[in-house]
Amino acid sequence: MATFDYRRKLTLKETLPALGAAVGAAAGVFYLARIVMQRTPLVPSREIVPGSGIPPQPQPAPKVGRPRT
Repeated sequence: MATFDYRRKLTLKETLPALGAAVGAAAGVFYLARIVMQRTPLVPSREIVPGSGIPPQPQPAPKVGRPRT
């Protein structure tokens, strides 16, 4: 037994809930992406060794003061 269906035009009243859900989902994804992009990095980028992802060993602080003569 074969059944045939046809596609009918949707009215604005029937389409509006789907559009509202799509706009809400897009706003949520935009908000989460913005939060992730604005977060503070755990390690400052200037301390990361390129290619390893591991920070280098800390360098000793330079000595401050007048040189001895």
